Amino acid sequence: MKIILNEQQFNRLVTEEVMISVLNESIFEKGDLKLALKSIRNAIIGGVAAATIIAAIGRANMPSEQKDRLVDEVNKIEMAINGEKQENTANLEEKIRACEEYMAYALKNQGYTLKSTKLKPETLVKVATENNFDLPFLMAAAHDESCFGANKRAQRTNSVFSVGSYDDGRNVVTYSDPNDSVADYISLLERRYLRNGKTIFDLLVPGQFVDVDGHRYAGNKNYENELKSIRNRILKMFPVLGS
Repeated sequence: MKIILNEQQFNRLVTEEVMISVLNESIFEKGDLKLALKSIRNAIIGGVAAATIIAAIGRANMPSEQKDRLVDEVNKIEMAINGEKQENTANLEEKIRACEEYMAYALKNQGYTLKSTKLKPETLVKVATENNFDLPFLMAAAHDESCFGANKRAQRTNSVFSVGSYDDGRNVVTYSDPNDSVADYISLLERRYLRNGKTIFDLLVPGQFVDVDGHRYAGNKNYENELKSIRNRILKMFPVLGS
Protein backbone atom coordinates (compact mmCIF):
# COMPACT_ATOMS: atom_id res chain seq x y z
CA MET A 1 0.00 0.00 0.00
CA LYS A 2 1.38 3.39 -1.00
CA ILE A 3 1.35 6.07 1.72
CA ILE A 4 1.05 9.63 0.49
CA LEU A 5 2.10 12.40 2.85
CA ASN A 6 1.11 16.04 2.49
CA GLU A 7 3.82 18.71 2.79
CA GLN A 8 3.16 19.36 6.48
CA GLN A 9 3.30 15.64 7.35
CA PHE A 10 6.48 15.20 5.30
CA ASN A 11 8.22 18.15 6.97
CA ARG A 12 7.22 16.90 10.42
CA LEU A 13 8.57 13.42 9.61
CA VAL A 14 11.86 14.88 8.34
CA THR A 15 12.14 17.01 11.49
CA GLU A 16 11.52 13.96 13.67
CA GLU A 17 14.30 12.07 11.88
CA VAL A 18 16.68 14.98 12.36
CA MET A 19 15.83 15.21 16.06
CA ILE A 20 16.28 11.45 16.51
CA SER A 21 19.74 11.76 14.95
CA VAL A 22 20.60 14.72 17.20
CA LEU A 23 19.40 12.93 20.34
CA ASN A 24 21.22 9.69 19.54
CA GLU A 25 24.45 11.54 18.74
CA SER A 26 24.27 13.73 21.85
CA ILE A 27 23.34 11.02 24.33
CA PHE A 28 24.81 7.81 23.00
CA GLU A 29 27.83 8.91 20.99
CA LYS A 30 28.87 11.82 23.21
CA GLY A 31 27.07 10.93 26.44
CA ASP A 32 26.11 14.57 26.84
CA LEU A 33 22.55 15.13 28.07
CA LYS A 34 23.13 18.88 28.41
CA LEU A 35 24.01 19.03 24.71
CA ALA A 36 20.79 17.21 23.87
CA LEU A 37 18.76 19.67 25.98
CA LYS A 38 20.54 22.61 24.34
CA SER A 39 19.67 21.22 20.91
CA ILE A 40 16.05 20.77 22.00
CA ARG A 41 15.88 24.36 23.25
CA ASN A 42 17.37 25.69 20.01
CA ALA A 43 14.90 23.61 18.01
CA ILE A 44 11.90 25.00 19.92
CA ILE A 45 13.21 28.56 19.58
CA GLY A 46 13.64 27.85 15.87
CA GLY A 47 9.98 26.93 15.57
CA VAL A 48 9.98 23.15 15.92
CA ALA A 49 6.85 22.07 17.79
CA ALA A 50 7.38 20.41 21.18
CA ALA A 51 5.01 17.64 20.04
CA THR A 52 7.35 16.85 17.13
CA ILE A 53 10.33 16.65 19.48
CA ILE A 54 8.42 14.44 21.90
CA ALA A 55 7.48 12.15 18.98
CA ALA A 56 11.16 11.95 18.05
CA ILE A 57 12.07 11.07 21.65
CA GLY A 58 9.50 8.28 21.56
CA ARG A 59 11.19 6.83 18.48
CA ALA A 60 14.77 7.35 19.66
CA ASN A 61 16.96 4.47 20.76
CA MET A 62 17.09 5.06 24.50
CA PRO A 63 15.70 3.58 27.76
CA SER A 64 12.14 4.48 28.79
CA GLU A 65 13.33 6.27 31.94
CA GLN A 66 15.54 8.52 29.84
CA LYS A 67 12.70 9.20 27.43
CA ASP A 68 10.40 10.20 30.28
CA ARG A 69 13.01 12.56 31.67
CA LEU A 70 13.55 14.16 28.27
CA VAL A 71 9.82 14.62 27.72
CA ASP A 72 9.58 16.39 31.10
CA GLU A 73 12.50 18.62 30.11
CA VAL A 74 10.90 19.43 26.75
CA ASN A 75 7.72 20.56 28.51
CA LYS A 76 9.75 22.70 30.95
CA ILE A 77 11.78 24.24 28.13
CA GLU A 78 8.64 25.03 26.13
CA MET A 79 7.01 26.70 29.16
CA ALA A 80 10.15 28.75 29.85
CA ILE A 81 10.44 29.89 26.23
CA ASN A 82 6.76 30.83 26.09
CA GLY A 83 7.23 32.83 29.29
CA GLU A 84 10.23 34.64 27.78
CA LYS A 85 8.24 35.43 24.64
CA GLN A 86 5.38 36.87 26.69
CA GLU A 87 7.82 38.95 28.74
CA ASN A 88 9.57 40.22 25.59
CA THR A 89 6.24 41.07 23.99
CA ALA A 90 5.13 42.98 27.09
CA ASN A 91 8.46 44.86 27.17
CA LEU A 92 8.14 45.70 23.47
CA GLU A 93 4.62 47.02 23.95
CA GLU A 94 5.74 49.12 26.92
CA LYS A 95 8.55 50.63 24.84
CA ILE A 96 6.15 51.43 22.00
CA ARG A 97 3.83 53.24 24.42
CA ALA A 98 6.76 55.18 25.90
CA CYS A 99 8.09 56.05 22.45
CA GLU A 100 4.67 57.32 21.39
CA GLU A 101 4.38 59.43 24.56
CA TYR A 102 7.78 61.00 23.96
CA MET A 103 6.96 61.65 20.31
CA ALA A 104 3.71 63.37 21.36
CA TYR A 105 5.66 65.49 23.87
CA ALA A 106 8.34 66.50 21.34
CA LEU A 107 5.84 67.21 18.57
CA LYS A 108 3.65 69.33 20.84
CA ASN A 109 6.64 71.45 21.87
CA GLN A 110 7.19 72.35 18.21
CA GLY A 111 3.55 72.96 17.37
CA TYR A 112 2.76 69.56 15.92
CA THR A 113 0.72 66.51 16.93
CA LEU A 114 1.10 62.80 16.33
CA LYS A 115 -1.12 63.26 13.29
CA SER A 116 1.52 65.58 11.81
CA THR A 117 3.71 62.61 10.89
CA LYS A 118 3.26 59.16 9.43
CA LEU A 119 6.27 57.86 11.33
CA LYS A 120 5.14 55.09 13.68
CA PRO A 121 6.60 54.53 17.15
CA GLU A 122 6.26 50.80 16.43
CA THR A 123 8.73 51.20 13.57
CA LEU A 124 11.35 52.95 15.71
CA VAL A 125 11.11 50.35 18.48
CA LYS A 126 11.00 47.27 16.28
CA VAL A 127 13.74 48.34 13.87
CA ALA A 128 16.02 49.30 16.77
CA THR A 129 15.31 45.96 18.47
CA GLU A 130 15.85 43.91 15.32
CA ASN A 131 19.17 45.64 14.65
CA ASN A 132 20.28 45.69 18.30
CA PHE A 133 20.59 49.46 17.96
CA ASP A 134 20.33 52.03 20.75
CA LEU A 135 16.67 53.15 20.72
CA PRO A 136 17.14 56.43 22.67
CA PHE A 137 19.88 57.46 20.20
CA LEU A 138 17.61 56.62 17.26
CA MET A 139 14.78 58.65 18.77
CA ALA A 140 17.09 61.57 19.59
CA ALA A 141 18.27 61.69 15.98
CA ALA A 142 14.68 61.54 14.65
CA HIS A 143 13.71 64.33 17.05
CA ASP A 144 16.65 66.59 16.28
CA GLU A 145 16.67 66.11 12.51
CA SER A 146 12.99 66.44 11.65
CA CYS A 147 10.86 66.32 14.80
CA PHE A 148 10.01 62.74 13.93
CA GLY A 149 9.29 63.51 10.29
CA ALA A 150 6.90 66.41 10.92
CA ASN A 151 8.92 69.36 9.64
CA LYS A 152 8.41 70.70 6.11
CA ARG A 153 11.55 69.22 4.60
CA ALA A 154 10.86 65.73 5.95
CA GLN A 155 7.29 66.00 4.69
CA ARG A 156 8.70 66.45 1.18
CA THR A 157 11.43 63.79 1.38
CA ASN A 158 10.15 61.37 4.05
CA SER A 159 13.78 61.32 5.20
CA VAL A 160 13.27 61.42 8.97
CA PHE A 161 17.02 61.51 9.70
CA SER A 162 17.91 63.93 6.88
CA VAL A 163 19.80 61.24 4.98
CA GLY A 164 20.62 62.79 1.59
CA SER A 165 19.53 66.27 2.71
CA TYR A 166 22.20 68.95 2.48
CA ASP A 167 22.58 72.36 4.09
CA ASP A 168 22.44 74.02 0.67
CA GLY A 169 18.88 72.76 0.19
CA ARG A 170 19.61 69.74 -2.03
CA ASN A 171 17.65 66.54 -1.38
CA VAL A 172 19.28 63.57 -3.10
CA VAL A 173 17.50 60.85 -1.15
CA THR A 174 13.73 60.49 -0.78
CA TYR A 175 11.50 57.74 0.54
CA SER A 176 7.95 56.79 -0.30
CA ASP A 177 7.18 56.51 3.41
CA PRO A 178 9.00 57.93 6.47
CA ASN A 179 9.02 54.51 8.11
CA ASP A 180 11.23 53.25 5.28
CA SER A 181 13.97 55.68 6.30
CA VAL A 182 14.55 54.15 9.75
CA ALA A 183 16.37 50.94 8.81
CA ASP A 184 18.26 52.82 6.09
CA TYR A 185 19.61 55.30 8.65
CA ILE A 186 20.86 52.51 10.91
CA SER A 187 22.44 50.79 7.93
CA LEU A 188 24.21 54.01 6.93
CA LEU A 189 25.62 54.50 10.43
CA GLU A 190 26.85 50.91 10.60
CA ARG A 191 28.47 51.11 7.17
CA ARG A 192 30.01 54.57 7.38
CA TYR A 193 30.14 55.80 10.98
CA LEU A 194 30.25 52.89 13.43
CA ARG A 195 33.46 51.39 12.10
CA ASN A 196 36.77 50.37 13.66
CA GLY A 197 35.22 49.80 17.07
CA LYS A 198 33.33 53.10 17.17
CA THR A 199 30.11 53.13 19.20
CA ILE A 200 27.17 55.52 19.35
CA PHE A 201 28.75 57.03 22.47
CA ASP A 202 31.82 57.94 20.43
CA LEU A 203 29.55 59.70 17.92
CA LEU A 204 28.16 61.83 20.76
CA VAL A 205 31.58 63.27 21.60
CA PRO A 206 31.89 66.84 20.26
CA GLY A 207 33.30 66.79 16.74
CA GLN A 208 33.19 62.99 16.44
CA PHE A 209 29.99 62.34 14.50
CA VAL A 210 32.06 61.81 11.35
CA ASP A 211 32.19 59.01 8.78
CA VAL A 212 35.16 56.85 7.76
CA ASP A 213 36.37 59.67 5.50
CA GLY A 214 36.17 62.29 8.24
CA HIS A 215 33.03 63.99 6.91
CA ARG A 216 30.61 65.36 9.49
CA TYR A 217 27.05 64.08 9.49
CA ALA A 218 25.68 67.56 10.15
CA GLY A 219 26.97 71.08 9.60
CA ASN A 220 25.80 72.15 13.07
CA LYS A 221 28.95 72.32 15.22
CA ASN A 222 26.87 71.64 18.35
CA TYR A 223 25.20 68.59 16.79
CA GLU A 224 26.75 65.99 19.07
CA ASN A 225 25.83 67.90 22.24
CA GLU A 226 22.26 68.34 21.01
CA LEU A 227 21.84 64.61 20.34
CA LYS A 228 23.40 63.73 23.69
CA SER A 229 21.11 66.15 25.53
CA ILE A 230 17.99 64.80 23.81
CA ARG A 231 19.03 61.20 24.40
CA ASN A 232 19.59 61.91 28.10
CA ARG A 233 16.16 63.58 28.32
CA ILE A 234 14.50 60.57 26.70
CA LEU A 235 16.13 58.20 29.18
CA LYS A 236 15.23 60.44 32.12
CA MET A 237 11.59 60.63 31.07
CA PHE A 238 11.24 56.99 30.00
CA PRO A 239 13.96 54.72 31.47
CA VAL A 240 12.31 51.65 29.90
CA LEU A 241 13.50 52.85 26.48
CA GLY A 242 17.08 52.18 27.53
CA SER A 243 16.48 48.59 28.63
